[in-house]
Amino acid sequence: MTSDNAAPTGETPSTADDFVARGWRNHMNGEHADSEANFRKALEINSQSVEAYYGLAMALKSQDQFQPALKAFEKVVGLVNADQMKENPVRASMLRNLAITQTAFIQKRMESNS
Repeated sequence: MTSDNAAPTGETPSTADDFVARGWRNHMNGEHADSEANFRKALEINSQSVEAYYGLAMALKSQDQFQPALKAFEKVVGLVNADQMKENPVRASMLRNLAITQTAFIQKRMESNS
């Protein structure tokens, strides 16, 4: 879920896309705290990055940090609805639908733990 503009593996990240790419690599390796940190760095560079918010939400969910994950998923939906990904409407729709599905999953999980 990264841009073609991301730095190759092993290079020092410098752009939001670089940090998003690193965050997904961490996530896929089960390094969820590192993944979270990289998505947060991406958001420091680009606070409107739908990709970074989605990745952050997944990293938080993987660490059972459900309330912060819900907020990040809600931010994804809000940014997509605000047309932040107008250059790629298919990807925007996909991320919006995934975020909505993840939100429902987390809410059910939280209800069952109550």
